[in-house]
Amino acid sequence: MRKNENILQSLGWRPVATVLIGFCLVSATQALKAADYAIVVSQPTGADPAWSNVVSALAVGRQAVVLSYPAGPIESVLPRLRELFPTRTAFVAQSKEVTREYV
Repeated sequence: MRKNENILQSLGWRPVATVLIGFCLVSATQALKAADYAIVVSQPTGADPAWSNVVSALAVGRQAVVLSYPAGPIESVLPRLRELFPTRTAFVAQSKEVTREYV
């Protein structure tokens, strides 16, 4: 098992848990000021202690930028993502947040 899986399992995470972590390569070409890794999470999910631990586990050693948005449409975080232009982005969400529009 990978290190992050061990951390997540110690938090009670299981493959059937209601977490969606999508890793996306944004582009091979990046701006000079680009972040290497961004984590996108809603404010309600990020405020939950268990989910906050998930975000922290992802951020460890990656110098990740955590972007949060108010409950509702995820589009509000797009301007900041465009500005940062990270090479990798992880989306952390509870199942109730993941809709067709979200994906």
